[in-house]
Amino acid sequence: LLPSGYSHEPARLGDGRPAGEWFWPEGRPAARRTILYLHGGAFCTCNSATHRLLLCRLVRTTEAMVLAIDYRRPPEHPFPAPLDDALGAYQWLLERVPAEQL
Repeated sequence: LLPSGYSHEPARLGDGRPAGEWFWPEGRPAARRTILYLHGGAFCTCNSATHRLLLCRLVRTTEAMVLAIDYRRPPEHPFPAPLDDALGAYQWLLERVPAEQL
């Protein structure tokens, strides 16, 4: 569940890139800025769902859209898989969002 005033939807980046979630202020899905959020956990634990409250606070504070990715984690996907996912998500955003808005 999200606090009132926020929206989110699944993010599917395709091409072998990680899935995740988009977050934005309710009623304003087109923000002027986009944040790529890499959740804590040392590339080993957690996912975007465990950080939803924090992500909503980030949206409120910045008025930006936030993309939180669910990168692959060990032991099934050892390093550098999580780092590759983070880079892939950033490259995906650069193909869609002007760099100065990231």
